[in-house]
Order: sequence, then C-alpha cells, then structure tokens
Amino acid sequence: MAKTSAGTAPGLLGYAAMSLVTVVFTWGAFFWYFAVRALFLGGSCGARYGVACGPGTGWNILFVVVLTPAVCVAVSVLNNEIYGPERRGHEFYRIVLVALPVAALTDLVLYSRDFGFSVWRFLGAVPCLALLAVVMVWTIRTVGPRGAFWLMSPARIAALGGDPAARSLSGLQNALFLVSNVLGAVCGFSLARLVSELVA
Repeated sequence: MAKTSAGTAPGLLGYAAMSLVTVVFTWGAFFWYFAVRALFLGGSCGARYGVACGPGTGWNILFVVVLTPAVCVAVSVLNNEIYGPERRGHEFYRIVLVALPVAALTDLVLYSRDFGFSVWRFLGAVPCLALLAVVMVWTIRTVGPRGAFWLMSPARIAALGGDPAARSLSGLQNALFLVSNVLGAVCGFSLARLVSELVA
C-alpha cells in the first residue's frame, strides 16, 4: 500500500500509486494465466504429435517460464515490502490471487468437452481448489477476511502491535482506496486479455 504516515490523510498520489500497483500485478498475474490457458486449450502439438502448433505457442511458453517466478517474487515484494511495514489493509493483490483459481475453475466448467465425470476435469480442479484454499487461509491469518479490500479491524491491528487510533481511515478514504484498487484490477485484467489476444 502507498505509505501513509499516522494521522496524515492519503493524497491523490497515494490513491494513484495503489491503483498502479494493482494494475501491474493484475496484468502480470492474468497475462500468466492467459498464457497457461492458451497452452492447455491448444493441447499437445509439435513434430512428436504430428500436429502443428499455433502461432502464439512459442511465445506463451516463454511467457509462462518468465512470469511464473516473476509473479512469485511480486507476491513476496507486495507482502513484505510494500504492504508489510504498514499492514493496515487494502491488500487487493490477495483478491487478484483468489480470482486466478476461480477463473480456472470457471474455464474447466465452460470449456470442458465432457459434461459428465471427467478425470482430467477432476485433476485440473484439484490444484485450483488447493490454491484457492491456500490463499484464503493465508489472507485470513495475515490481514483477516476484510483486510484484503478494506481497513483491518482495530482488534487485528492491535494484535499486530499497532495503534488502531493512529492508523484509522475514514469511510471515504477506505472507499477511495477500494475504488482505486477495483479500477486498477479492471485495467490490469483488460490489458492482460488484450495483449494475450494480440500474441495469439
């Protein structure tokens, strides 16, 4: 989150900075997801399988290789460096992480050719549900259910060693941070989808 000293109202630059952070992370996370999705939907291809690969297959493989560690590093930086010192909430990247397995589960339902029981659908759903559970437990233990998108409760801030009164934000400030994050997520997702379609 944009650093805000105790008792100082966040300015426009603070909201813009938070929105930009969300744009960049959402773009990276969903661009990675769209690359993985394209590879799965494309199926096995190449000389070994006697099926020509699509024009964007090579690029998607490169993106997955590069972005997988990049997204992991980004999560660590956001958790420890950007949000960690303040730890007051509005950690919207956690919402983005939740959206990834939800999107994957939706694709499994919408794009599966077998509408009955499918081993492949089951095997695909297992890691999605596991990732969803991990992110949810990690979020609840760290910032609480509402800390991903709103100011953490005073009790949780106090438990983390802070002064709830010094870290309070008004309803309007919380709403502006939420709007900034939502706009950033929408822009990042749209940009990721646009670029992935250009690659394909």
